Amino acid sequence: MDGLTDDQKTSTQFTVHSTEWRMWSNIDSYERQGVSLAYLTDNQKTLGTALLKFRAQRGRPGDHREDPPDQPGGG
Repeated sequence: MDGLTDDQKTSTQFTVHSTEWRMWSNIDSYERQGVSLAYLTDNQKTLGTALLKFRAQRGRPGDHREDPPDQPGGG
């Protein structure tokens, strides 16, 4: 998230109780909430991809998987 501008962060982060979060859809004809990849710089896209890969490896927040040994808090 550090790679986004303040405006992009505001357009991207929503609570689970917000209308934007509840209305989000992955259907192409639907007007999405948030920041489009088309408006991100190459560096922002790289950081976003790294974030997705990191989350995919660790699971969702609240999951009780162990951290990998090379990560802080890992075994």
